[in-house]
Amino acid sequence: MFLVLEIDPLEAFFITQDYDAEEVKFLMVDDYADSDCSEVQNWSENYQMGSCTKFSNSTISMSDYGVDGMPKIVVTGCKSHKIFFNKNSSHEGIKAAIDTAIEECKATSIIEVKDYNSKLSVFPNPASQEVYFSIESQAAPYTLSISNLLGVEVLKQEQQMGTPIDISFLSEGIYLTQIISNNTIYSKSFVVNR
Repeated sequence: MFLVLEIDPLEAFFITQDYDAEEVKFLMVDDYADSDCSEVQNWSENYQMGSCTKFSNSTISMSDYGVDGMPKIVVTGCKSHKIFFNKNSSHEGIKAAIDTAIEECKATSIIEVKDYNSKLSVFPNPASQEVYFSIESQAAPYTLSISNLLGVEVLKQEQQMGTPIDISFLSEGIYLTQIISNNTIYSKSFVVNR
């Protein structure tokens, strides 16, 4: 999965809409987690970006992506969350950066077959207190790993299919899930929203 964090409002958003939604995600992040959710929601709706995922989380710092300052666009990808693009107030070059991220990440990581990933369901999504994972036609136990957008693993455990996962301790935001079952890797993202 490849992520586009932050905003150079409309242009960056529209550029990302040309890509497969499973490969490229546009996220709107409050830079210092000092705005309430309604402010972020209103801002995105005013700029016709209401459909993007929005969150405010103090664990994400713009200083992690170089120089502070808004608006900022960051393209990150691969399992290492490598930064392919990082500019303040500019979307120029973002398309080339996304294309490079997709190609490089496919070449340097395990290729996950989309058909496998489409068999994985996450519900509810967004979630607030607990989440369920289901893999089509499987009842076997699995290994679950959940990471935040910085690549920090926040939960890892053995799990039975159909058993709820307590996520009440997670902050609002997007999380990446990896499930290993019967020697197959499935991955999906989900949103924590309260």
